[in-house]
Amino acid sequence: MARASHRRSFAPANHTNLPVRSRTEAIEKIDWYAMRWKIETFHKILKSGCKAEDSKLRTADRLTNLISVFCILSWRIFWLTMISRCTPQAPPEAVFTSTEIELLERVVPDLPLAAQVNEGCSIAR
Repeated sequence: MARASHRRSFAPANHTNLPVRSRTEAIEKIDWYAMRWKIETFHKILKSGCKAEDSKLRTADRLTNLISVFCILSWRIFWLTMISRCTPQAPPEAVFTSTEIELLERVVPDLPLAAQVNEGCSIAR
């Protein structure tokens, strides 16, 4: 009969099969799991916000280029969402370049810049 190990072992974290042998490893696995939801949010923006799956492009080169642009756009929206959640009163200059601010002012001329930025950030939330 095999001798039972006296080494302390923890149950796998977050319903994974990753071994967890210490408190530090457990925290590490929990941090990994927390990142999963950020990844899920990014993919939701990519799929639902950018409608990446609705593309009518059929060549690999064109699809690659489109997905590349969508990934950049999705990342920016995701980043704005995270900044907005952490610092809702951040000034527009914290997230937009002067060129982007100028473009926003042209696209939505009826609203003052602060309202435009808040509108954009509320959409991102």
